[in-house]
Amino acid sequence: MIVVALLDSVANIFNVLLIVLVVWLMFGIMGVNFFGGKFSYCSIDMYKLLTKFECETAGGEWETYNQNFDNVF
Repeated sequence: MIVVALLDSVANIFNVLLIVLVVWLMFGIMGVNFFGGKFSYCSIDMYKLLTKFECETAGGEWETYNQNFDNVF
């Protein structure tokens, strides 16, 4: 009886999973639109040199954090 109930609920689980994935995709797209390309820092002094031009003029490299919003994934 329990196995039959679990097998009957598989279709509903897929529906819920599809809705969760759509909501996740919507928030991912919003995150890319709002924050895409904004999580970068200077390799020399991340608190003093705030723009790419200032960083490269001082001899540093403009790097991106591993956790960023440059893509949805």
